[in-house]
Amino acid sequence: MGQIVNFGVGFLTAIVGSQPIPIGVLKDVSIDLSYTMKSLTGQSQFPLDIARGEGKLTGKATFATVNSLLLAQLTSGATTAAGNVQGIYLEGPATPSSNTITAVHGATFKTDLGVWDSTAQKWLTWVASGPVTGQYSVVTSTGVYTFAAADATHLMALCYSWTVASTGVTVSLANQLMGTNTYFQLALFENYSTSPIGGQMGIMLPNVVLSKMSLGFKNSDFTSDAVDFEACQNLAGQIYYAYTSV
Repeated sequence: MGQIVNFGVGFLTAIVGSQPIPIGVLKDVSIDLSYTMKSLTGQSQFPLDIARGEGKLTGKATFATVNSLLLAQLTSGATTAAGNVQGIYLEGPATPSSNTITAVHGATFKTDLGVWDSTAQKWLTWVASGPVTGQYSVVTSTGVYTFAAADATHLMALCYSWTVASTGVTVSLANQLMGTNTYFQLALFENYSTSPIGGQMGIMLPNVVLSKMSLGFKNSDFTSDAVDFEACQNLAGQIYYAYTSV
């Protein structure tokens, strides 16, 4: 029987029902098979026998891209709808006109996220109406911000979110009863053919559940997202299939 070496991470695809979800910009994948071991020990230091107890197959994939299918299909209770919400950080800054500033996306304004007074170098305090120095109010149906007359000469920067109805997807997650799972398959294939001893290897996990999803946002770096998963047997009693070219 020949031997091969592999290099690189290959490509990973989750399959929910008949829907394949390629996981792009894959950074790394690990698949771990472990067992609980039971030792029979008497008065001597070392065991007389060792038996294998429970087995577990777990894994983790780290990647740099997220799509709505991945968020929705792998998580029980998730639904999707057309359109999305985007955030604006420190729009402007601008000086209020007649004590007000209208957000650029005021017509589709959704949520106020704060106001930074660039002149005073401080965050303002929200009030429902009648703002005084250091305060502001906002009408969320129009995106109109109102400031105190004493602050009318200050440069104000707006933070808010707004609705984009024509593009994107919104994924919402509803609470589910205990025991609810979404089962899917995971297929990992690695093709390394540039080496004289390179080869091909694939692993198929026929029945997998998501145990953890992490969305890692970093300063001065790309996001690094991850899913942790655990496998159980399929209807045929199989846990995994491994394929090699030799």
